[in-house]
Amino acid sequence: MHVDDLASWPPISIQTFDELAMLDESPDLLVTSLILERLPFKFESHVQYFRWREELSHGLYIDQRDILVIGTSATGRSLSPRKKFDVFRNDRSDLDIAVVSQQAFETAWGWIRRADPVLLGFDEETRSSFEANKKH
Repeated sequence: MHVDDLASWPPISIQTFDELAMLDESPDLLVTSLILERLPFKFESHVQYFRWREELSHGLYIDQRDILVIGTSATGRSLSPRKKFDVFRNDRSDLDIAVVSQQAFETAWGWIRRADPVLLGFDEETRSSFEANKKH
């Protein structure tokens, strides 16, 4: 098996994922092909995945290409040693999402810069941490 074999985005087994991860390929190529550009394990088809991503993007007011599925659903296996690298289970595993959007970042950062942690009801420790992060 070679990373080029993933061009059609077929679902892959955990064993195949493990074999591909052990290949002597560039890390960037492996991350892109095995995680960022794969059909997440939670979905049965690309159509189902793209429809879900489109609906989510409308709710978040961002471009659907700014949404990435990460974590166990993307890799098929937990990346946490605490979870003993457990395999993805549709009935029990959650769906981790990353939003990579300059527009969303600017909106969120603007809110953080304007927010008053006292009015938000933060305790002293959280308020201190919030204020420290506003300065970065």
